[in-house]
Amino acid sequence: MNVKKEIKRGYKMTKLGWIPVEWEVIGLKGVCAKLINGGTPSRKKTEYWNGTIPWISGADILNQEVSAIRRRITKEAIENSSTNLIKKGDILIVTRTGVGKLAIAPFDICISQDFTGVIPNLDIINTEFLFIFLDFSIPKLKCLNQGTSINGITRDVLIKHKIPLPPLPEQKKIAQILSTWDRAIHTLERLISKKQELKKGLMQVLLTGKVRFGEFVVEEGMRETKLGWLPRDWEVKRLSEIAEIKGGKRIPKGKSLSDEKTPYPYIRVADMFNGGVKINQVKYVPEDVFPIISRYTISEKDIFITVAGTLGIVGTVPASLDGANLTENADKLTNLLCDRDYLLFVLMSSIVQKHIKAEQTSNAQPKLALTRIRKFFIPYPSLKEQKRISTLIIKIQKEIDFLENEFSCFQTQKKGLMQKLLTGEVRVKV
Repeated sequence: MNVKKEIKRGYKMTKLGWIPVEWEVIGLKGVCAKLINGGTPSRKKTEYWNGTIPWISGADILNQEVSAIRRRITKEAIENSSTNLIKKGDILIVTRTGVGKLAIAPFDICISQDFTGVIPNLDIINTEFLFIFLDFSIPKLKCLNQGTSINGITRDVLIKHKIPLPPLPEQKKIAQILSTWDRAIHTLERLISKKQELKKGLMQVLLTGKVRFGEFVVEEGMRETKLGWLPRDWEVKRLSEIAEIKGGKRIPKGKSLSDEKTPYPYIRVADMFNGGVKINQVKYVPEDVFPIISRYTISEKDIFITVAGTLGIVGTVPASLDGANLTENADKLTNLLCDRDYLLFVLMSSIVQKHIKAEQTSNAQPKLALTRIRKFFIPYPSLKEQKRISTLIIKIQKEIDFLENEFSCFQTQKKGLMQKLLTGEVRVKV
């Protein structure tokens, strides 16, 4: 039987699949003027490390950018070691110990042996286009990792990495379009960070009464308490005075959770994050097992707190998981005599978390005992003031949630656009 291959007009079949007829497939070596190794000056020569020239290792690349410079070296260090100076605007790609990181040098910078400096041939390839393509290729590059103790990509493998290469004007246009998306994503990222800092600052002052709503002030001034200085008209209560704390239950020995949906969802620590539960990862209790652990459930009105492994994750469960079974590695706070969301924010704040952190560092096997949780001190304003405080914090959190959803959508859309632009599926007008 003859099978006809689909022929796409204006495209040609290559090792990388269909690409426009005007494009070439070329190895990285063919678009570079030079590839440069890095190195580390001798640590024994302290005089090498008090210079003015920035020097970085793979750990200094965060979010595909050079982070704050931690170390600087001298000209003598460069002359007497295998490190090299990469010029501003050239590409830094981590080829060992952290393969997948890369950046464009923001200024002249020296590199460790973690890096290969990529100097593009600007007559053939646009630097931004090459950077974007290498970033797009990260999953493939990671698959090329070799070695056991130290993973890495060899020079021979790297130079053969294939690039679908449009004409230079089209490269520049593609880079311009994708860079616009990057700027929008970075703007959202900065906005989210600012909102998170605002929320953190608000929680700090609202939950300690340093900033108050005037209508709730009964008595002016502050007084010293077990939690530090608080408003005179606030109380301090132990957690056991305002909530019942009850443990969860493990699946019986010899039984296991199921991916197959049953009427009985089971919430593990792995499903929890600060504030809530990842619904799409929840597993289920088999119907024959449920009667054994049926009493160990959590309501949407309760708060959970993790007590083993990762301590102090706190949150609430959504209505869709109301009545779900709760892991033995978390406790629930139930029958609350306070505003639930106010208590949630107090538990998430440094007021409580600093004590949990101390518990975590003092024990080899981190565990938060029920008796310890019951003794936590909680700042306790009137119920109306609690509600007002939590409402304001929730408002800020909803703004953060909206921005994070936008951020996720932008990233998804950019990824799809990259796929189409870098393969020529969608062409740009030059």
